Amino acid sequence: PLVKLWRRAFRQRRLPDPEQLDQARQLVDYRALHVDVAARSVELARPGMLLDLGGIAKGYACDQAHRLLKERGIKHTLIAAAGDIVATGPPPGSRGWRVGIAALEDPAASAPERVLLVQHAAVSTSGDTERFAVIDGQRYSHIVDPRTGLGKNERASVTVVAPDGTTADSLATSIYLLGPERGFALADGTPGVAALYVRKTDEGIRQWTSKR
Repeated sequence: PLVKLWRRAFRQRRLPDPEQLDQARQLVDYRALHVDVAARSVELARPGMLLDLGGIAKGYACDQAHRLLKERGIKHTLIAAAGDIVATGPPPGSRGWRVGIAALEDPAASAPERVLLVQHAAVSTSGDTERFAVIDGQRYSHIVDPRTGLGKNERASVTVVAPDGTTADSLATSIYLLGPERGFALADGTPGVAALYVRKTDEGIRQWTSKR
């Protein structure tokens, strides 16, 4: 419900009505989401609850494309869906696929600020670098902060490397919302995951890296 409300506000460049925002916030609670693994079912405990898969859908789609190509014997692939990438074996004669990470302040620059050399891994980047709205002089990301119900209003970008696209996609969004201090606990506690967090501060651009 918060995402639905914010998408409308994002298009109209107008903050949601406070009463509507409060009502939507009452319908967002992971503890009211009951998953039955055996039955492969999900129950939403409160009337009016909704699910939005924007935080994992592109990573999952890349994983499925990778699975289909692997079944057909294709061993050297790079699958990209905007900020989500799944790479398999490197191109012939190369040690890996070159994946650029755009600069926070100048994403359209011809040369990326950082370059990863990737094989048999996924890369996902989340942030407000390309998708944002300016409302009443304040910049908001398209990614909703569940604590406020609004797009996150802190300039930041998170890149995650993980064994698969679904993991990379979900963690990039989560770490972007949580910040490096809390978010890196997720990265460090998940096998094969490394993360880079870049934030604009009053002192300039700062960056943090996870243990890996």
